[in-house]
Amino acid sequence: SGRHAYKKRLVDMGYEDLTDEQVAAFVDRFKKLADEKKEVTDADMEAIVNDEMVMPDPTWVLKTVHVTGGNALKATATVTLCNTRAEDPTEEIHAASVGTGPVDAIYQAIQSVVKVPNRLVAYD
Repeated sequence: SGRHAYKKRLVDMGYEDLTDEQVAAFVDRFKKLADEKKEVTDADMEAIVNDEMVMPDPTWVLKTVHVTGGNALKATATVTLCNTRAEDPTEEIHAASVGTGPVDAIYQAIQSVVKVPNRLVAYD
């Protein structure tokens, strides 16, 4: 069902131990938002949950970031992350990516590790 799929996506995003009542409230708000917007993103789902409850413990810890770029180079980022829920939470996972700029390169490298779609909406 839609409710089950919604709950599964929330668990995938790190929101565990949700009651059926919480999920029902989140789904109701999601449906209202979906009526207003053409596309509802993971960020929208997180905003709905954050309005209702405290954030869960982080799954990923960003340990290091290294970025290179220049007028004759493509922006490249290397990141090191640790998964706090892994068997060995101190194990470091490294990834590198090229982006349209340094911040995009960082986002792309992080996404390649955490496997959660992200999109930079604003950069001020």
